[in-house]
Amino acid sequence: MTRYPEARRIPGLVLFRWDAPLFFANAELFRERVLAAVAESPTPVQCVVVAAAPVTSVDVTAADALTELDEALLAKGVELRFAEVKDPVKDKLKRFGLFNRFGETRFFPRSTRPCRDITERHEGP
Repeated sequence: MTRYPEARRIPGLVLFRWDAPLFFANAELFRERVLAAVAESPTPVQCVVVAAAPVTSVDVTAADALTELDEALLAKGVELRFAEVKDPVKDKLKRFGLFNRFGETRFFPRSTRPCRDITERHEGP
């Protein structure tokens, strides 16, 4: 919000962008930062959307961190979704069993759709 003062907050949504591969050296930091963003949100969070276009790779340690993150968020009543996941990253998520765990409905080609879903919940269509 600091860099984009024209942006607006969507109540119930945390849009989280990670500008790096997701792997053993930063997987725990990723999980911690997402949970911190949820905790610091000025409104109760219903959904976290990871804008994953910059994520070029994911490893098994990151897959474990994503599973732990999903469990922590679900315990808070928050759904984890993904937008703009590159096909090679999606292939690895499938190999690690995460695509089946999360389900295809939690993956979006662009971040606009899950953001619109949350906006419509609050403001109506």
